[in-house]
Amino acid sequence: MNDCVTAFFAVFSGFTITKRSYYVNNSAPKNGNGTKEMPFKFINDAAKIAKAGDEVLVAPGIYHEYVDPVNGGTEDARIVYKSEKPLGAKIT
Repeated sequence: MNDCVTAFFAVFSGFTITKRSYYVNNSAPKNGNGTKEMPFKFINDAAKIAKAGDEVLVAPGIYHEYVDPVNGGTEDARIVYKSEKPLGAKIT
């Protein structure tokens, strides 16, 4: 029994939450998946799936949309929304 518990902790003690990055570019086609190669067109597409610890990187541009995040971050793992270029992305 003791060996099983030791093996369990050896496997799972290094478990961490994986931080994901989602990319948004208003020049992208609507069928993007949030990767750097195929960014989302709308910030809200990323806001629908971003979870605690994730970041949403937004390309410079003007985004005419309402952003309504589905999930919230935590004190230790916030969801970060930021422009790839400081002050380059604007939501109107």
